[in-house]
Amino acid sequence: MQYKIIVALLLGLLTLLPATNVWSCSAMGPNKHMGFLLDISESSKSFTIHDVESNSPITFQADHSILDQLKNAQGRILVGFESEGSDLRATEIKF
Repeated sequence: MQYKIIVALLLGLLTLLPATNVWSCSAMGPNKHMGFLLDISESSKSFTIHDVESNSPITFQADHSILDQLKNAQGRILVGFESEGSDLRATEIKF
């Protein structure tokens, strides 16, 4: 009987795991987004990630040093940013 309860609890927890991404950006604090790299644009000095919290693309302006770092990015990217009017400027990245 206890075995069935433990299995049911574990299955219930496993169904919640994908939902943990929803809160991941908010939990990291202000001016942070996490996602997967979609595009790097050298010409417009920007890059776009698919944000895990909003489940939508977000574009950041960036200098050449950040764009160069992104060329080696794999998996999730944590972006620290500052708001410049309606634009977001990446100040740091971690992956």
